[in-house]
Amino acid sequence: MNRRLAAGELDASVISAFSYGEHFRDYWLLPEYCLSSLGYVNSVLLVSRRPLEELDGQTIGLSSASATSAALLRIFLSRILHFRNRFTTLDAAPLLRNPVTPPEAPSALLLIGDQALEFDPSASAYRQGYDVGQLWRERTGKPVVFGVWAV
Repeated sequence: MNRRLAAGELDASVISAFSYGEHFRDYWLLPEYCLSSLGYVNSVLLVSRRPLEELDGQTIGLSSASATSAALLRIFLSRILHFRNRFTTLDAAPLLRNPVTPPEAPSALLLIGDQALEFDPSASAYRQGYDVGQLWRERTGKPVVFGVWAV
């Protein structure tokens, strides 16, 4: 939907908040409607081999499925927790299926959608799970807006 609205193939659509940010000069926002969360989401998870407090300076693997969630996580880690992380985009599936990960594997992974909903920490080396919507709400007191209606 992001691509199609940007290409002029659609007149109005739900798009990611990230895409709106990229094209805000070209779109009108319908401010009363959005895809948001006041806390727990369950479909946007940060899973980790170590506690959240130990992720400063570590590499985080990002899903390419959601630019909004990846940007939200980057902002959360850098501006809220003041961490200095490295990020890489990857397919997390092979790492999630293996209870032992190679030492060069990211310390944490951002899982989106079905991958997050189906995550089983007992079958993975990534045993810690953090709901990104809940983390954001707890630390900022603000809701998360994942998607918006734009024209």
